[in-house]
Amino acid sequence: NGIDIKSADTARFFEGTLPNGLAFARNGEILISNFGTDCLEIMKRSGETKVLVDTIDGRELGKVNFVLRDSKDRVWITITTMKKNWIDALVPDLADGYIARYDERGIHVVAEGLHFTNEVRFDAKEEYLYCVETVGVKGGRIVRFRCDQNGDLHNKEVYGPNEWGQGAYPDGIAFDSFGNLWGT
Repeated sequence: NGIDIKSADTARFFEGTLPNGLAFARNGEILISNFGTDCLEIMKRSGETKVLVDTIDGRELGKVNFVLRDSKDRVWITITTMKKNWIDALVPDLADGYIARYDERGIHVVAEGLHFTNEVRFDAKEEYLYCVETVGVKGGRIVRFRCDQNGDLHNKEVYGPNEWGQGAYPDGIAFDSFGNLWGT
């Protein structure tokens, strides 16, 4: 049929808009982490979309993977990598991912040096922020940070197994009503 599969795959994963994560703003608008445009967007109920954040500290955000809003209306985003071609970040020794917090004071890096940062979730009391590091030296893993009242993260620690093994690439996580953390 004349379709170049390799070109079609390239376009699908590297070109245009690639919404990867969604969260509702308090007013019902939709926050969008856009992996294709490397920015945090907001979509109004009318369908109009605009860029909310595309830089931090004077530099591009990087590959915006996930967005989460907490009970204090702070927005948390994960940046998987700073590499334009995110496939190049699927290596065990690259730790250029980070977590940023967006609030009334602007956007701030709150944790960095992460391996292919993916989804984040708070526990029920919002005392800990759990983060998926999809790729690492010995496979992916989950880490968590203590979150203080100001939204600053402290005391990074591995949560669960530290060595998931080659080929283990965790992606999404969620807590159930009993407080158990589930992942894909």
